[in-house]
Amino acid sequence: MVAGPIGSGKSSLLNSLIGKEIVRTNGSNEIDIYMLNIECNEMMQRIALIDTPGFGSSLDDELLHDSIVDYIKEQLDSFIEEESKIRRNPKYEDTRVHCL
Repeated sequence: MVAGPIGSGKSSLLNSLIGKEIVRTNGSNEIDIYMLNIECNEMMQRIALIDTPGFGSSLDDELLHDSIVDYIKEQLDSFIEEESKIRRNPKYEDTRVHCL
């Protein structure tokens, strides 16, 4: 997940990391999620790139902050719910934020 001020290069950083332009750089006002399959140590891994709206787009960024925190909490709650099941889904996708 990348977060920061408007125009700080969040989307461009994600595009540079993957070597392709798949992340929109048009200043979306929503949290955008891009699922990607990459090869790491000869194994395929599925990762999510999460691009957040830029801070400073309004007089009060509290709603933006709250939406990011809510998203992170929702993903953690979903993971805990799945891990608590007796019969877990073997194809469950872990959508927690591992790096901010």
